Amino acid sequence: MKLQRDDSSGPAVLTAALAGASGVYWITDPAVGDKIGVVTALGPPKGLPTKRDFVQFSLLQSAQGLGVESHADDLAVAYSGDIVTLSTPKGLSLSPANARMASASAIDAPLPAAQPGLFGADWAATGASGYLARYDALMAPENSNVLGTIEIVCVARVLFALGYISSEALSTALFTHTAYTGESLLEAETMKDKLLSSINKAIAETQL
Repeated sequence: MKLQRDDSSGPAVLTAALAGASGVYWITDPAVGDKIGVVTALGPPKGLPTKRDFVQFSLLQSAQGLGVESHADDLAVAYSGDIVTLSTPKGLSLSPANARMASASAIDAPLPAAQPGLFGADWAATGASGYLARYDALMAPENSNVLGTIEIVCVARVLFALGYISSEALSTALFTHTAYTGESLLEAETMKDKLLSSINKAIAETQL
C-alpha cells in the first residue's frame, strides 16, 4: 500500500492507494474508547505491514484494508475509487524525515553520526587516499603479523566505549587515536598481554 503526502491543492492530506476500496466505517473501542476508522476493500488481500504513527492519527497494521486510529476530533477519512484520503480542515502535520533533520540541526540537537558505530568526532576521517586504500594496505601480506594486534585493540576499544575498561587503568592513549601509525602499533604490540588480560576480565565480570 503506497502512502503519499498531497498538498498540491490546499492543506496537506495523506493519500493511500487501496485497490478495491469499498467503504469507510467508524467504530469505538469498548475497552479504552479509541475511535477507529476501518476502510474495507475487495480482495485479493492488501494491507499495511507495519503500524505508522503520525501526529493526528496512526495507521494500524492490517492484513486487509486500512485501519485508522484517530488522535484528532476533526480527522476525516474518505475514499474515491482506489484512493483513500485522510484530512483535517487545517491540514495534517506530515513533516518528512528531511524536515525533521533540518529542524534538529537548527536547534543544535544531536544528529546521527556520519559513520554510526565509530567513536570520536573525527573518527570518520580515513585519510586522503580513502577507506579502501587504507584497508588494502592493512590487509597486505607484509602487514599480516599486526592484524591480530589490531583486532585486540578494536575489541578493547569497544569495551572501553561501553564503560567496561578505563583508559586510566591501562595508562594508554590507544583509545583516543583516530588513525594508527607505526608508533601506535608498536605501543599496542607492547601492551598486547595487558590488553588481553583486561578484555578477559571485563568479559568475565560482565558475562558478555
